[in-house]
Amino acid sequence: MVSWSEISWVEAEKRLKTCKTAIIPLGSVEQHGPHLPLGTDWIIAQELAKRISEKTETAVLPVLPFGYAEYHMDFPGTLTLTQDHLREVMLDVCRSVLKSGIKRILFVNGHGGNLASLRSVCLKLREEFGVLCAVAQWFDIFDEVEGWKATEHGGMIETCLMMGIRPDLVDLRKAIVPLPKPLSDQIRTISINRVKFRNGGIHLFLRTRDVTKEGSMTETEDSKPITDFSSATPEKGKEILNHFVEYLVDFCREFERTQLPS
Repeated sequence: MVSWSEISWVEAEKRLKTCKTAIIPLGSVEQHGPHLPLGTDWIIAQELAKRISEKTETAVLPVLPFGYAEYHMDFPGTLTLTQDHLREVMLDVCRSVLKSGIKRILFVNGHGGNLASLRSVCLKLREEFGVLCAVAQWFDIFDEVEGWKATEHGGMIETCLMMGIRPDLVDLRKAIVPLPKPLSDQIRTISINRVKFRNGGIHLFLRTRDVTKEGSMTETEDSKPITDFSSATPEKGKEILNHFVEYLVDFCREFERTQLPS
């Protein structure tokens, strides 16, 4: 493991020559329902990135805790960057990283709202440097983990992960994940970005407060509200965390071996 911020420039000059991949964790400071801390997204991303780097010959950068979360701003404590500003910050960081000889960049992103900016960054870096970048979002890796939907905002998996990392920041007594409120009798809300009308799907971009007063919510079809979080224990959280780490370690190694067309 190479922790980018914990080595001197002399050590960096030597050690970064042997690193092919840099891992850049980022997240958000935003509401996650009444039971999880505002820093949930970046805390999980930071822990995943650190553990991946410990098991691979990669360099891990400091986490960027801020992301694009404007649609959560109706809830106190949420902080946001604009999508354009996030993109420019990430481009500046990555350009600096690539000057050190890094050949691959893996973003470990804990917040889905950052994806549009990161996609633009990845395409721009390919154009400028011919470098291949990837974005790993733990909630996209598996649809379900042990029967629980991975994409629920403040849901069982996210709660378990936080219990495995920082149980002192979780208040399970307040935990609840409701279904998002429908927009009308015929428009059923799936998430803040997607609704169902009759048997078809429509993209419709909402604010979080439009569909939930708690902040937490399910985000997939056929989900059920969650009120029983007794399964969310530190032990279960560490088990699920290891599940994601093992997958991403395997991906990272294969990612380094990939060859782009000449």
